[in-house]
Amino acid sequence: MLVTGPAGIGKTRLVEEALREGARPPTSPPAGASAAVQVGRGYSLPDHAAPALWPWQQALRALARRGGRPARISSAVDLLEGAGSCDAPGDAASAAAVRFAALAAVADAVLTAAAEPLVIVLEDLHWADTNTVELVRQVAGGIVDSHLLLIATMRAEAGDVMRELSRLDSVNAVPLRPLAAAAVRDYLTALDPAASTAARAEQVARRSGGLPLLLDAAASDAAAPEPVVVRDLVEALLAQLPEPARRVVQVAALLRSPMDTDVVGQVAEVDGSTAGLALDAACRAGLLTPATSWGGVEGLGFAFTHDPAG
Repeated sequence: MLVTGPAGIGKTRLVEEALREGARPPTSPPAGASAAVQVGRGYSLPDHAAPALWPWQQALRALARRGGRPARISSAVDLLEGAGSCDAPGDAASAAAVRFAALAAVADAVLTAAAEPLVIVLEDLHWADTNTVELVRQVAGGIVDSHLLLIATMRAEAGDVMRELSRLDSVNAVPLRPLAAAAVRDYLTALDPAASTAARAEQVARRSGGLPLLLDAAASDAAAPEPVVVRDLVEALLAQLPEPARRVVQVAALLRSPMDTDVVGQVAEVDGSTAGLALDAACRAGLLTPATSWGGVEGLGFAFTHDPAG
C-alpha cells in the first residue's frame, strides 16, 4: 500500500488509525500462526546522513526485538546489513548486478519471514536512498504469495518514485487530497457550531490549503474578524530547513508565485545553485511545490503550498 499526499495531509495518522487494534478487521490467521500481528516501522531522514537501507534496518530490527519468529527476522536483518555494506565491482554493470542480487536475497528473506501475518511500515519514502526504494520494489514484486502488508508513505511531489511503484500490480495507491470547504465546515461545526459558516469555512480552507495539519491553527482564529493566521505552523515547517535555505525561502515569500530560481537567487543575493538547493529543500519540507515557471516551463518554478501572507 502506497499512501501519498503533501506534507501535513495526514498520511502517518491514517496509517496509525488503520493499524490500531480495534480498527483491524477480524481475520483468520494461517493454521498454526499466532493471532497477534507484528508491526515494524522505519523512517527515512531528510538530511541523507543515515546509512543505506536505514528505514528497512529500523523496521526489521524492531520486529526482531519483539520476537515471535526471531530466526527468520534475524536472517533478514543479517542479509540487510550485508547488502548495505557489500563491496561492489568497479564497473557499473557488475556493481548493479551485485546490488540487485543482494537486495533480492533480502527481499526473499523478508517474504519468508511473512509466512505468518506481518506488517512493515516505511515512512517518508520521498527521502529514501535508492537501495531502500529498490528493496520496496523487489518485496512488492513477490508480496502476493505472502502474508506481508507493506505500507509506505511519501509526498506526492516525489513523482518518479511514486509512478514507478504505482505501476506494480501488487501496489494499492492511496492518494490523500486536501480537504474541500464542505469538509472543513464539518470540522469547524464539530468544534463550535455557532462559529461555523460557509464563508468562514471557505476562508479556512483557502488559508490552510485544506491540510489537516493546519486546521487547528486556522480554526483557533475562527471567531476573530482578522484573516486566519497559519504563520506559526508555516514557521514550524520553515524551522526544518538549514539557516541558509531558510533565508532564501523568507525572501521568496516576498515574491509573487510562481517564483523562478534565478529571480529568487538575485533577490536573495545568492548564486542560482544555492537558490535551487534552498528551494528544493523547502519542497521536501512541504513549504513549496514545483510549478510552471513564468517562462512556461513545467517544474522549473515554485509556489508556496500555503499562503505566506496569512
